[in-house]
Amino acid sequence: MAMLSIVLRNLITGPVTTRYPEGPADIPEGNRGRVDWNMEACTLCGLCQKRCPTLALKVDKKAGTITLEVFRCIACGVCVDACPQEAIGMIAETSRPGYFKDVRIYQKEVTEERDEGPPQP
Repeated sequence: MAMLSIVLRNLITGPVTTRYPEGPADIPEGNRGRVDWNMEACTLCGLCQKRCPTLALKVDKKAGTITLEVFRCIACGVCVDACPQEAIGMIAETSRPGYFKDVRIYQKEVTEERDEGPPQP
């Protein structure tokens, strides 16, 4: 009989979950969102990688990339606070559910300066 009262209450109140990802996500107040980089401002100093508590970041200066393992990132914001150039920010949005371990790679546009030697007369 105890179970019957629970079943009837659930029939009357309806579901408590949302239809996300089919419908819009209800982002609660105080949600940090997800991490995003402004690669134009980034100097690839590596402080974000050093401070990340979950080791979700890998900075490769030679390739000019930052690799973020999404399933490791807990969106704590430590990398945002550690960045001296303020190139990292938090976007208030939810991530789509995933079936595979997603890896985001942020690429810095590398402009190589040519050494043309001494000026010609």
